[in-house]
Amino acid sequence: MISRGVERFRDQQELAEDKRPHETSAGSRLMRSYVLQVADQIKLYLDGKHPNGRRRNKWSKLIQTVDADKMAMFALRQVIGSVFRNSTTVVTVCNDIGRSCEDELRFMHFETEYKEYYDSLIRDFDRKNLVNYNHKRRVLTAKGADRGLQWESWSVEAWFGVGQTVLSLLMEVCDLVEIKHIPKGRGRQEVAIVPTEACIKWITDHNDVTELTNPDRMPCLIPPMDWTTPTDGGFFSPSLRRRTPLIKARSVDSYRTEMHNNADMDGVLTAINSMQKTGWKVNKTVHDTMKEIWAKNLECGMPRSEPYEFPVCPLAEGQSAADLEEGSEIQEAFSEWKSATRELHTLEKERVAKNLALLRTMRLAREMVQHDEFYYVYQCDFRGRVYCTSTGLNPQGTDQSKALISFSSGKALGESGFRWFLINGANKYGYDKASYDGRVAWVFENAEKFMAVADDPVGHRAIWGEADKPWQFLAWCLEFREAMDMDDYTKYVSHLPVGLDGSCNGLQHFSAMLTDKVGGKAVNLMPSDKPEDIYQAVADVAYNKLKDLAAEGVGGAINWLDVLGDDMPRSLTKTPVMTLPYGSTQQACTSSIYAWVHKHHPDAFEKNTMFRHSLFLSPIIWSSISEVVIAARAAMDWIQDCSSVVGKDNHGLEYVSPIGFPVLQKTMKYDSKKIETQIGGRLQLRIATSTKEINVRKQRQGSSPNLVHHVDACHMMMTINAAAAEGITEFAMIHDDFGTHAADAEILQRCIRSTFVELHTNNDILGDFKREQEERTGLTLPDVPARGDLVLEDIIKSPYFFG
Repeated sequence: MISRGVERFRDQQELAEDKRPHETSAGSRLMRSYVLQVADQIKLYLDGKHPNGRRRNKWSKLIQTVDADKMAMFALRQVIGSVFRNSTTVVTVCNDIGRSCEDELRFMHFETEYKEYYDSLIRDFDRKNLVNYNHKRRVLTAKGADRGLQWESWSVEAWFGVGQTVLSLLMEVCDLVEIKHIPKGRGRQEVAIVPTEACIKWITDHNDVTELTNPDRMPCLIPPMDWTTPTDGGFFSPSLRRRTPLIKARSVDSYRTEMHNNADMDGVLTAINSMQKTGWKVNKTVHDTMKEIWAKNLECGMPRSEPYEFPVCPLAEGQSAADLEEGSEIQEAFSEWKSATRELHTLEKERVAKNLALLRTMRLAREMVQHDEFYYVYQCDFRGRVYCTSTGLNPQGTDQSKALISFSSGKALGESGFRWFLINGANKYGYDKASYDGRVAWVFENAEKFMAVADDPVGHRAIWGEADKPWQFLAWCLEFREAMDMDDYTKYVSHLPVGLDGSCNGLQHFSAMLTDKVGGKAVNLMPSDKPEDIYQAVADVAYNKLKDLAAEGVGGAINWLDVLGDDMPRSLTKTPVMTLPYGSTQQACTSSIYAWVHKHHPDAFEKNTMFRHSLFLSPIIWSSISEVVIAARAAMDWIQDCSSVVGKDNHGLEYVSPIGFPVLQKTMKYDSKKIETQIGGRLQLRIATSTKEINVRKQRQGSSPNLVHHVDACHMMMTINAAAAEGITEFAMIHDDFGTHAADAEILQRCIRSTFVELHTNNDILGDFKREQEERTGLTLPDVPARGDLVLEDIIKSPYFFG
């Protein structure tokens, strides 16, 4: 694993060294270490305060026109480039520094004179993912000339004079390079900049250390070590164990470490150890099918392979947005184009990321398919949420990742298990809002189609490709076929995890914290004959608002009703509702609406109005959520208000979960220096140092999501321990989706309900949070929101709470 991490690091460095050496790990570190020192030296020189009394030369006036921070960055970029190329002529380095300084001034002038046009060119660079400096320089220079931009170009002598002056100032404060006369034969010499011995040694040492710090953590071929303390457990290798502690945190300090070492976390360790004892194997049929689908570019159940097409800017060649009349049709079209392009950039980045993740998953599956059994090491984040350390192929991954693996040990279904096995198939397809009996009946009604899928997955991909979780549904079809071929299907030995999913789990916890009947009913905390659907409930409220607005003649509402038809689908509101407890915003709601429209109805609205319509619907859906989950919104606001009070007194948030996991949220302010150059628009450098002052705004934003995350992590661990006590040995756990063998699903569901009731009956989550902060800080926090009359014990009788 360490070797693979080294290989990956070296590959990344080689790619960067070839084109942008300042972006390598070592190069970036050098930039951050020296840029402010070099900038300060330039400022002292220009202010006549040079430490050695060095006097200004004739190029000082030109140098003074460029920001010293930017100039320092240009110089370091060229010098670091020469370091990684071992040597570059002094003339080349100086000319490149000088030319970069001129480019900065020229393009600042361009932006000032023709801001909208200039900005559109930069956005076009971003859209095309252009990174070549010289190409962008040529384009901007040509476009500026086309606009009649007046610019008196610097001479080559000026480039060299400015560059040589800045280079000499740089060399006064850092020992990265030195100037040497290198023989070139026939009595000729080349004056070159070469890295110093100290610089070469530093880079070598840096790479030697850094390449070892990020192993490519893979599954284990034997069960990992049990966790006995926050630092003892997981991987057997001492080197890997040091780099993979139980609790990963962005910043590790003595106070946080002491909290973890002094905490009684026996229940936490027991739960994670149970997860680590679960054996897995690659599902070979799914693996073979996935390879064929990928090789033939069939895209079934996979991210699209083709990039998104970006809309064409509505402005004519040479037309400036600054000259557009406010409220005019062209101005609105331009505004829509900017917004739509921004959202499509986000979708395109997601598409690329999903494809890269899929490739990694398939590559790891190809390596692990030779093993009959393997295991995973797990870690917690600072809130107690449990994550698999192996990225790509793991039971917490994507639909493809989950489908590619199954339990290594099988278990005969039995009557109860066969029923849950069928329910699981309906759930994976997306037929999960009917009663359990309805789901079972639905499976038998479509049994022939599903068995046909198993006989020829590629030929019948249109069937399983329409499922909500297509690859997991395919894996289910394969086992369904085998079970139905048996004389007694209850004796079929299944290896598939059956997942029991919470109904918007964050809202379930908030509703329980305040014993809210309205929210509790919407998220299945109360007994019912069929599952409640909070996503559809919000959609129905929003749809009625649209109808009211349409009756008043509001054009946006009328257009939406034309697209939606007789009702609003739950898929439109699912993401905003699901992410609300975890800090989602109305802006994120707008983005999810845009993504939904772009996927399902790309041609529904008039050209250049899709984002405007998304923006219109966003506040309607956002307000509808609050009408369905009133108490949860009150709890979230209260937690944030408490965080503000605590943060303004310069305190972090500390609390301990009912299972013993200590949480510290301490979001500090940073003094940062941002250097952003003109060319390319996005080249920037941040040098940040932590202060001793709490960032109240950021701590407030994270307070509510972090609290509910720590509660759902506690519930998951309590459930594992209760299930293990009843004999369950295999666990596929993902925060709010708990899985085991179909044969044990009935037991697991009972444990999920009982531990949830125990968690919220024996603990006053919000009251305890208030008490802990007040006792520690001496502050008085707002009163906890009023509780409702939900009877928590009724959850025991609610079959659709998790299912």
